Amino acid sequence: MHTTRALSILKEMRIPVTYLMLIFQIMALNIAHLSDIHFSCDSDQIGHNPNEYMRNELVRDLVKQTNKYGGLHAIIISGDIAYGGKVEEYKLANDWIQQLCAKTDCPITNVFICPGNHDIDHDVLKKSRMLEDAHKIIRSASNNEQRNAELINRLQEPNYKKLFYEPLGNYNDFAKNYNSCFFANRENYAWSRDLELNDGSILRIRGLNSAILSGQKDNKESLFLGRQAWSINQEDGVEYLAFSHHPPIWLLDGNDMLNELNDRARIQLYGHEHSARIERLQETIKLYAGAVNPHRDQSNWSPGYNFLQISVHNDGHNRIMKVKVHALEWQDKSPAQFKVYAGNSNDDGSHEVDFKLSPWTAKSSIPEESTPTHSPISPNDQPRVADPIIFAKEPSLDKLLFPFMYLDRQQQKEIIEQLNLKDDMDNELTELLKLNTALQRAKERGQLTQLEELIKRMNVNGH
Repeated sequence: MHTTRALSILKEMRIPVTYLMLIFQIMALNIAHLSDIHFSCDSDQIGHNPNEYMRNELVRDLVKQTNKYGGLHAIIISGDIAYGGKVEEYKLANDWIQQLCAKTDCPITNVFICPGNHDIDHDVLKKSRMLEDAHKIIRSASNNEQRNAELINRLQEPNYKKLFYEPLGNYNDFAKNYNSCFFANRENYAWSRDLELNDGSILRIRGLNSAILSGQKDNKESLFLGRQAWSINQEDGVEYLAFSHHPPIWLLDGNDMLNELNDRARIQLYGHEHSARIERLQETIKLYAGAVNPHRDQSNWSPGYNFLQISVHNDGHNRIMKVKVHALEWQDKSPAQFKVYAGNSNDDGSHEVDFKLSPWTAKSSIPEESTPTHSPISPNDQPRVADPIIFAKEPSLDKLLFPFMYLDRQQQKEIIEQLNLKDDMDNELTELLKLNTALQRAKERGQLTQLEELIKRMNVNGH
């Protein structure tokens, strides 16, 4: 149901609009998109680190967002985590990410990262003339098919494989914490991770390593990914979010990649350029993140990040993926704070796009009907065959949201108490977030069938 139509219906039914907003908050997958954090160890150690100040402000703002919209389900960092690809920088990064997850309720397992050019250890790169020569040979090939062949042939040779990934050694050691390493094998050349959407379908995260050919002097159209990274197989009930550090314009095969991703990845996330913007096409939305810590001498210095809310709605005729983007930039004007930047937006400053999806129905992991089988035996020995067992399919949370919100506050409280969905940690939350957390807890505990029965009972008894 579209927001405007839902608001109209609720107005007629005299249900508070804030309840509708909670419905969309509960259904949405909340993702923070960060880029270009540039962790570095100051050599002089004088005074207070202004970059640390900015990172602290970003954490504070993300906490503010999660207080309004619910905790984060994932954090995606599109490269340049470090400044020089050094071990000490990744130690700082790891501590900060752990803190960010704790304060925004994001599972550590749902932090997804990819490397950028600053995640390359240039001290390693400078020592390898052989690697530099290999980069030149690949770039100078006459077309992308030849470039792809030159790259893959080298990665299949053990010595070259080691050589290509040595500059990313410190990054990969750090990325093990987040299952986001890149290697020349089937699983990790470009990896995929799955997140569940509210209707049970999958948002598949595709991580890309655009820094594999990164050198000391990167230019637009000097890098290369290869079709083994961005090829995507379409599947029913699976939508893709692809992310890399460098936007396609920096890649020799950028146009080829876009032909694939624009058709098959609903959401694309990029970093590197330190310029926040949103591009909306018919089948995809591209988000270019502002840097968390951009270089202070660059023009239009403005740290930023993106907060995404993704959900699937089914009105009985169409499945619609709603992608809502809160694109935030730092503003120095008093009060200094992160604010949504101008553009075509909703009343709350967010940008929203709808994608019509293919029909898909969730399949229960338990068969809906099961009849015991038996071996042929004589009639006298034939045991009584039990009646077929009917397995009830657990309802989805999005179908229970509206009837739950239609109940009055006392009815909601009774249901939460009967299902033991309350926790002392919820006391600090707003009333809306208490309901949000309770319903998510019911889903995680497999209590949606009980929740449905209690809602029906409340309505039948005239409560």
